[in-house]
Amino acid sequence: MEKIKRLLLYAGATPEEFAQVQQEMHLYNYNRLVAFLAISIVFLLISAVYAVFSAVLAPNLPAYLIVLGISCLLLPITLYVGRRSRAGLQICLSLFLSSLYSLSIYLSTVTSPGGPATAFIAFLLTLPTLFIMPPLENMCSVVIWDMLFFLFVSASKDARIIQIDMLNGIIYGCISIIASTYVMHMMMQNFITRARLRYVAENDQTTGLRNRNAFEREQNDIPGRCRRTLSCVYMDINGLHELNNAMGHQAGDIMLREVADELKKQFGDELTYRMGGDEYVAFAPDLSEDRLHEKVRTFSLAIEQKDYHAALGWATCETASLRMENLLRIAETRMYQAKSAYYQDKNILPRGR
Repeated sequence: MEKIKRLLLYAGATPEEFAQVQQEMHLYNYNRLVAFLAISIVFLLISAVYAVFSAVLAPNLPAYLIVLGISCLLLPITLYVGRRSRAGLQICLSLFLSSLYSLSIYLSTVTSPGGPATAFIAFLLTLPTLFIMPPLENMCSVVIWDMLFFLFVSASKDARIIQIDMLNGIIYGCISIIASTYVMHMMMQNFITRARLRYVAENDQTTGLRNRNAFEREQNDIPGRCRRTLSCVYMDINGLHELNNAMGHQAGDIMLREVADELKKQFGDELTYRMGGDEYVAFAPDLSEDRLHEKVRTFSLAIEQKDYHAALGWATCETASLRMENLLRIAETRMYQAKSAYYQDKNILPRGR
């Protein structure tokens, strides 16, 4: 029973796995919707032009124009709100699918009462597989549109055609539900696999922080998370090499984890990265200078209580003039200055710069 519930609600994933891939699913549906809207506009425009000069297709012209208008309206709306809002994208997606289902019912019943409903059957088999969504949602959609199709068939066709169309609607509706559920399950497994691989590639196994790969992928999006200012704290642990030599790499790993934990306490883990070795960087959106200094001081005192020490450099820039590479370079330069001062005080030659 639990497996059936997971299949219907989460395409076979666990609720936790489903939540982890929500953003990727959102982007997938967004890109697909934009592409299919553009394709539908082209095909509907061609069909409408052809219907103007064809007596056979002339009855379909109003339907083509209505759905064409809906698609032309949905495309800019999707481009504007689709990437930002999951709810907005879902509304646009539902309107797009509804317009195509309605068109297929109209073409299969109102304008062709004497023939079988080939257009609706084709759309019934195709549309549920265009986007990734919970199988239960696809199932409900197929049932609802099948019922509407039956109503139009009953009102517009003779008894013999009604029986054929209703039987086809039931058979191909069931096939659509089974096929779309299978497709959703396979797509969900692909999303989960990619999410796991990305987690391994973008997360540091020692500290649990995200790594340089994650930073390189996300750095262009970080400025969009702040309204006024963005602060960068660049940190390097002093003495890691010496600790590894004296007590072994296990002691060094403990140091790395404990320092990372203190850094997460002050700056969270969403915008905190281990850049490699003993270097970390943390970003703080819209944080005042006083608050930033307080966090840096609290962090330094916390790790000093564990007999650790870190060289820190930080910088703040307003969003109007923000350039990530400049902000990072200033904070890194100040960190190396602090590191040099530390080793000078200890009368030790620093490794590297």
